[in-house]
Amino acid sequence: MRAYIAALKRGDIATAESLLGAGVPTERSFITSTTVIQSLSGEVQANGRIKIDVQLNAVSGLYLDIFQLDSGPNGYYIADHYASKT
Repeated sequence: MRAYIAALKRGDIATAESLLGAGVPTERSFITSTTVIQSLSGEVQANGRIKIDVQLNAVSGLYLDIFQLDSGPNGYYIADHYASKT
């Protein structure tokens, strides 16, 4: 998840996409090189996935980005994610 955000901050869309299980990096519309992680919290859910809530401070405002991580053969990957402006 941190690697995903770091890739978007660098403008490295290919790396960000490679860290997703599916979908596209929708956060590229607001994550820039100056975006800062303001807070981060996580929990293991009953289904075994890890849910991570990330508060991002971007030029265009504050965003809550929620990640669902799943375990794969090479470690954890981003199985699902969505962001909303707060």
